Amino acid sequence: MREIKKFYKLVKKIRKGNKSCGDIKIYFISDQHMRKLNKQFRGLDRTTDVLSFEIGDRDNLGEIVISRAQPKAQVKRLVIHGVLHLLGYDHKKAKERKVMRSLEEKYLKWVV
Repeated sequence: MREIKKFYKLVKKIRKGNKSCGDIKIYFISDQHMRKLNKQFRGLDRTTDVLSFEIGDRDNLGEIVISRAQPKAQVKRLVIHGVLHLLGYDHKKAKERKVMRSLEEKYLKWVV
């Protein structure tokens, strides 16, 4: 329960810092299910660690889906990564990747 409260506080801080509102739902699913979602939505027939689905209405910012196969130590980074995607950040280009990685590192320091 303590971990859930930490994630809640972290997500709330990130959203506030980006002047964003709306709920974010986080799901943990099997690698097999993750592979299906990755193929369906990204056209990649392989599993991945995290996917974000932007809903973008006032009450619901989006959903983050994390593979349960990921090491527990990576979950914090994946939650942050997913939230940043929902806030409009990307990492397709080198400059974007640098900004996103910098923010991930900043927000990781907030998690005790």
